[in-house]
Amino acid sequence: MGSGKSTIGSALAEMLNRPFLDTDIEIERLEGRSVTKIFEESGEVYFREKEQEWIMHMPNQSAVVACGGGLPCFYDNIELLKSKGMVVYLEGKQEVLFERIKNTSQRPKLRTLLDFEHLLKQRKSYYEKAHVKIDANQSLRNICTELYALIQLDQ
Repeated sequence: MGSGKSTIGSALAEMLNRPFLDTDIEIERLEGRSVTKIFEESGEVYFREKEQEWIMHMPNQSAVVACGGGLPCFYDNIELLKSKGMVVYLEGKQEVLFERIKNTSQRPKLRTLLDFEHLLKQRKSYYEKAHVKIDANQSLRNICTELYALIQLDQ
């Protein structure tokens, strides 16, 4: 959360002339309600099941996909993601990431830096399984250039 997945993903998709998809937005579209509402009304387990269903049935096209921060951490989704394409972990400094998300109403459980650090510690082992780790503290241009080069090499 706060690593720039949507911003970077959108810019990279444009560079690659590919569609950009955000799993949270796709699930909201399919459900007809926000992620926050899904959590409130149906619970986290339901939402995590919807994430996995979306990944399993994601469009069979070359695209840049931004996943919610928890998605790789449930139901062996990290391995499922890796089977679909290159998975990138945008690693940032905890303090910087927290500053980016702390005032968003979409994350009411992450009120303090300590809460955020605890959640990141829980998730980090999953993130580390990504094919590639990128320093998200760089400029958008540098990150996209680095990813573009990696994708070209991978093809």
